[in-house]
Amino acid sequence: MTKQNLVTKKKKNQINKLSSEYFEYIREHSLKHFASIESFLKNPRNDELRHYYHDTADEIKRKIIAHKEMFDSFDAALTYVSDLITFNNEDLRGRRQYVSVFLHYMYYTCDIGQHDKPIKTS
Repeated sequence: MTKQNLVTKKKKNQINKLSSEYFEYIREHSLKHFASIESFLKNPRNDELRHYYHDTADEIKRKIIAHKEMFDSFDAALTYVSDLITFNNEDLRGRRQYVSVFLHYMYYTCDIGQHDKPIKTS
């Protein structure tokens, strides 16, 4: 799947109001896992899980767009979504950091967040 209108990460971070501190956190803690995630998602035997991934990314993107007024920054949006997923989820005990890694991957690959200036409707 080819993304259109891709911009630099720095510009994307500005568009989404992701702080440089949070982006550095993504680079230091999550980036090292991205190649494994990408390889897993590209493997044909994981087609069903890839579809689940894209459904999840689409749902998260829609919810962030619909509730963007709740967040001063994308840092806050990512943290909020992570908290929603992990709160009282016993299956994720000891694995909560992986939720953040996947959210960071979704952002980094432009599956969530804006990757170009929004179209003005007025």
